[in-house]
Amino acid sequence: MGQFLVRLLAVAGVTALAFYAGLTVGKAQAPSSGWGPAVFHVGQFTDADFPTPAPGAYARVKILGRAETGVVQIQEGATKKHYHANANEAQFILKGSGMFWLGDKQVPVGPGDLIIIPKGTAHGMDANYEAIAFKSPPQAPDDIHPLP
Repeated sequence: MGQFLVRLLAVAGVTALAFYAGLTVGKAQAPSSGWGPAVFHVGQFTDADFPTPAPGAYARVKILGRAETGVVQIQEGATKKHYHANANEAQFILKGSGMFWLGDKQVPVGPGDLIIIPKGTAHGMDANYEAIAFKSPPQAPDDIHPLP
């Protein structure tokens, strides 16, 4: 258990540093009103904490923080295979396991796995799962492109 916790903290730290680096690239701007110091007890979230998904949505999404150059959110549910043309994404799997589409192959994923998804990369997972997702720049509403 001790090694798992050390690995988990290392992955979370690297992810946070990578996301922070993405947020600081480009011209300096004040963060939007949705970005500030906060603590989220993600393990205590219930269904009531997630908004009702829009018709045709890929997963239930709760945005935790948003700045001009990035967003942090919790994603829950299955996601159909798709890509984002303009947003890079990293997902840290909290719950659930299965085969994750990544590019032209499927790879097994489960809790504790970190998935790096460069813009333009096909991805999705048919099994229900929960992940913390980091997107930079923030994904535009029309930047979800379904794939067969």
